[in-house]
Amino acid sequence: MEPWTPSEDALLLDKKRSFDEVNVLLSKRSEKEIWDRMTKLRSQVGPESLRRRHTADESMRLPVMGIQRNNTWDR
Repeated sequence: MEPWTPSEDALLLDKKRSFDEVNVLLSKRSEKEIWDRMTKLRSQVGPESLRRRHTADESMRLPVMGIQRNNTWDR
């Protein structure tokens, strides 16, 4: 079995494509290989990674919203 390429992984993560379409586009891979890889990739892109991305987005917006971070205590 050949290693998966980034472009193959991108096809598997594209939720706009049907399994039949991916199966045709990845004709050198068996259906079992495709399902197994798709399952592995999609389990890695779960709620936790989405939560981290959302948190990072929120922290990037703070200065735009006029909120400044102050890591020192006022006395």
